[in-house]
Order: sequence, then structure tokens, then C-alpha cells
Amino acid sequence: MFTRLLTLAFGLFLVEFSDGCDLYAAAGTKVYVPLNIKLNPGERLNWKYGKDVVKTKMEDVTSGKVQNIAKNGSYILENVKKEQLGDYSYEVHDVNGKQKSASTINLCVLDPVSKPNVTTECKGSKVNFTCVLGQQPEDAQFKWLQDGKVINETTNPLEKEASETNGKKSSCEVSNKVSSKTSEPSTHDCLVENPVSKPNIMTECKGSKVIFKCVLDQQHKDVKVKWLQDGKEINETTSPLEKEASETKAKHISCEVSNKVSSKTSDPSTHDCLVEILSGIPDELFGISIWFFVAGGGGFVLVLIIIVAVCCVRRKRRRGI
Repeated sequence: MFTRLLTLAFGLFLVEFSDGCDLYAAAGTKVYVPLNIKLNPGERLNWKYGKDVVKTKMEDVTSGKVQNIAKNGSYILENVKKEQLGDYSYEVHDVNGKQKSASTINLCVLDPVSKPNVTTECKGSKVNFTCVLGQQPEDAQFKWLQDGKVINETTNPLEKEASETNGKKSSCEVSNKVSSKTSEPSTHDCLVENPVSKPNIMTECKGSKVIFKCVLDQQHKDVKVKWLQDGKEINETTSPLEKEASETKAKHISCEVSNKVSSKTSDPSTHDCLVEILSGIPDELFGISIWFFVAGGGGFVLVLIIIVAVCCVRRKRRRGI
């Protein structure tokens, strides 16, 4: 019982979703409604469409003497029109007049699709491809192709990064059950952002401060700059970057530049700007720490004091003699 119900339900499903067409044809084309059997000598073939009946013998068919019948027995429709859709049936009778075969073929005539066109529109770093469909049959479907290969995109317009499609040929294909048309391939001339080049760091001493400059070899638009100290991002976005020399002494400063398609970071850089210990007193002199000179001066003074003290003692002793 269950099997019968399942079979019945499946049959209803097929009836609901099937269009009942055995043969599809595009309006305006030449159609052969096929004869699905081979004729033998002496046999007769009858084709019927509505009230029109064509009766012929096998010999007349194979010799091509019958109008609208091909040599293999197929029914010919020249320049078929949409009103010529419907059931085309045939009967084959043997030499004794007995029916040998019979079949009905339901012909569906549809309008063919027209050739679409692709237009492009630049939109920032992106490009919009539009498949201009024009007047198309209701059952028409379309697909996108890139360099002749179908891509997994179904939206129209199609938005893509200009850099991804630069130099590629995009087209759209429109089709239905009886025809297919593909647009001419289209490219775009939208501006494409090039990847940024690796920047360099330049330093400039300015009093107690140091200026870091993030230098690019070539010009780029919409470039963002990010500063890093010892590999960690700092909350600075200005370029050049001005800092106290004492704050960045022995620190590794680098800059990262980026746009929508790439990112590059400079090699880390340090500076050799003089750092003042007190106002007007640098921490280095001739590349040597100021503390070396302080210690040296202090040592010199101490030795001088000792020498003076020794001299004084020796002088007192001489006077006492």
C-alpha cells in the first residue's frame, strides 16, 4: 500500500513540474519532428497534426518525393512558428495494412534569446559589470564568464575588485532550452591600485628632538602610515614623526605603509642624535659619553689635590728641620 502511494505521489510530482514537451524548437528555425522507427519497403507512413494528415509510401519517402517529409521519415517544419506547437503523431503500417508502430510527439516552440551586452562602471577600487539583457524570453537564464570560463557568480550587476579583473575579459551568456547567446568580451580601464613599495626610514636631529621620516620610492594614493617602536605599534600617524631624542634613544623605529591591496614595513632604524643630560649638556661628546669626561675630570682634580697635599706636607717638614 505504501509503495503504491509513494508511486502515485511521485507521479503527481512529475506531472506538476514537467512541461510535457518531448521536443523543443526555436521560433524561426527549421525543425525535424523525428520518426523513431526505420521504414521497410512496402510500408506506409501517416503523419497527423490537428486536421492535417500526410499519407505516403516508404518508396516515396526515401526518394524525397513527399513534401514536408524527410528521407528518413521525419516531419519537416520550415521556419516554425509558435502557433505550430502541439502534438505531432505518426502511424506506420506494414505491407498487409497492419499497424506496426504509433507515437505522439509534443512539440514546444519557444522564442530564442537575443545577444546580450556587457557594460562597465568604475566605482572606487571596484568595477561593476552589468549584463544588459534587453528583450528576452521569460525562461531565459544567464551566467558570467571570465576569459571564456564560467565563474560562480549570479548577481547582476557583478561587482569585482578592479585589480582582480584588470586585463581579464568578462562576458555574460544568456540561454534557454532552445538557444544560447554570449556577449562580446569586455575589459575595463578603471584605475587599479598598485601594491605599495617597501618604505625607508630617514632621521634628522633637531635640538633635543629627532625627526623620523617614512620615505616611499614611488607615489601611491590613499596610503596609510603606521609607526612601530621595537616592533610594537604606537599611537602615532603623522609623517614625519617628531620625538624627544631621549625617549627614542636605542629604540628601533619602523613604519608600515598600506593601501587596499598591500602592506609593507621598513627595516627598523635607530638614531645617533645627542641627548642632553641637563639643559645645554649633551650625553655624548665626540661620540664618547659625557660621563667619561666627568669621571676623567674628577680624577684629574683628585690627583691634583693629592699632589698639592703632598707638596704642602713636604714643605712643612723642611721648615721644621
